[in-house]
Amino acid sequence: MQHEIAAITTKHVLRHQGFTAHNSIALVAQCRDEIAKPFVEAIDHNWMGSFNISSLAGTVFCGKTGFNAALHHAPQEEDGTERYVVFCGPHIAIDANGMVGNVVRRGRKGVSSACGALIAFQSELASGKVDLTDKPLDVEFCNLKRNLIGNIDFGRAAPSLAEVTQVCHQATLGDVREIFTGLGKKDAHHAIVSGILIHGPDYTHYFWPGHVEVTTESGTEELRASVLNASRKEIHPETLRYLASKSESANLLCSNCSEPMATNAVRERANEMEREMTTPLMLQVPDSLKPGTVHHLSNHGPSEMLKALNEAAEERDGSNPMAA
Repeated sequence: MQHEIAAITTKHVLRHQGFTAHNSIALVAQCRDEIAKPFVEAIDHNWMGSFNISSLAGTVFCGKTGFNAALHHAPQEEDGTERYVVFCGPHIAIDANGMVGNVVRRGRKGVSSACGALIAFQSELASGKVDLTDKPLDVEFCNLKRNLIGNIDFGRAAPSLAEVTQVCHQATLGDVREIFTGLGKKDAHHAIVSGILIHGPDYTHYFWPGHVEVTTESGTEELRASVLNASRKEIHPETLRYLASKSESANLLCSNCSEPMATNAVRERANEMEREMTTPLMLQVPDSLKPGTVHHLSNHGPSEMLKALNEAAEERDGSNPMAA
């Protein structure tokens, strides 16, 4: 899934489970690599920011203390219920020739790689010697190797980078589940969105969802299929909210009226559409809105906001943040 569509669709599915940007806090564990930032930003736009629990390769080494800090920042319902959404998992690159691990970085000559930490670990495995000694100045990489080494099958050839990445995904998911179990938080609902962020050619990014699960007092429900099967029409209201958030963050103004592209009228239209869910993708003006909002709904719609965002990004750095 394209990384922004993945973030939007996940938000759509979790909204129907009671998780919203206003009643939940997002915790993000993605690699420290700057090319993972577009996905983190997409999460932030959907969830009104996030608590950073990231380590190398998207692992979670903040432990119970770090998690507890984040959980104490969560919004609370009147009955004391708290909601948390954790996004976790490693990343990997694939270039235009299908070479796994290769990526082109902006302003840098030649071919780079991702994930560097997992590539370094895979290289040690291939050499037949893995250094697990303490290194105070390389704590995260040491912990990464120790965390993954027990999940490696030494009865066969050294695993490929893709296989090591899968091992990292499963290990990180297991750590998050174990931390939540150990915390034993009552009156709390949590969602775990785990997967692998994939960097393609021309600064494109995709997300493979491994697990999307929600845990409440009623038990745990796996929602990955709901994310994969959601239609563009179903996620359209969430897409509109997302584009409004991006436009607001970029301080984009309408070229016709000089007012912000993101307006209350646009967000109200998203709410209207979600309530109706039979509304065509074309933005129509509901009777409940004031006549003065017609301009905002016709000129500040998804296409207009997307066009303005793309033009702003291309002017800034030559990239297209979200292809139409």
